[in-house]
Amino acid sequence: WGTNRVEELYEAQPSDGITGSFLIAYFSNRGGADLGTVTVGDSGGGAFIKDTDGKWKLAGVNFAVEGQFRTSADAGDFSAAVFDRRGFYEFDNLVGAWILDPTQSSEPRTAMYLTRISSYVDWIQAQFDRPPDAPWPHLEAASSVDGPYFEVAAYSLHTGTHRIQTAVPTGTQFFRVTSDTLFQLHPPTLKDGILTFTYE
Repeated sequence: WGTNRVEELYEAQPSDGITGSFLIAYFSNRGGADLGTVTVGDSGGGAFIKDTDGKWKLAGVNFAVEGQFRTSADAGDFSAAVFDRRGFYEFDNLVGAWILDPTQSSEPRTAMYLTRISSYVDWIQAQFDRPPDAPWPHLEAASSVDGPYFEVAAYSLHTGTHRIQTAVPTGTQFFRVTSDTLFQLHPPTLKDGILTFTYE
């Protein structure tokens, strides 16, 4: 975890090769003891802001970071989370080459980009308001094969891949999958403490 200040708002340009609205925060040696950054593999993580009502709210989702560098123009590139990029080569999309960024001396920091949640509130709300194309199945469990069965408190449903996953419980548990529509349930699999049911 870390505490950062949002310094800029950015709208992607056609030359960026991406679309979207972003929050920008910086990682530097002047940001305080709790300053943090994201790195390769952190995409999809959340960034939260404490609102005026005292509640923490999701403000951004990790999208990208200035994290690819080289020690020379023709050296191999590597991923790193650095607060001082002076002396490192970075890829410039406009010139299509690895260069020493001319802003390094004045801005040695690196930037991280967070997809701005507030720009997509209407779309997000529409997803909640839209009913599913078909009723979703539910995972239920009981301590006895005869029940009673109750919906499992914590499980994930992947409608695209038709998978239901839950952590292996302690003690004996019997599971069943219920739905308002007919489907075929395959035998469950167990890997790394995760129980997976697939259906079609």
